[in-house]
Amino acid sequence: KEFLREWLISQGFMGDGEAPVISDQMRKDISEKYIQAFELITGDKFKPSGLTPEAEREKITKYIENI
Repeated sequence: KEFLREWLISQGFMGDGEAPVISDQMRKDISEKYIQAFELITGDKFKPSGLTPEAEREKITKYIENI
């Protein structure tokens, strides 16, 4: 998350007000960093779930509601 935090700061965002728009390229870069971290920590190859973004969102929402 440090990568994203540093980028947000470089865009002038310090946690107050509206956050800057994150470009598709930045989202891709962030995803790659998290995948690298996952693989380094677990020793496993990352495998996408195959769910649509909507199904993934619903799955996460249901999980959060049950916490």
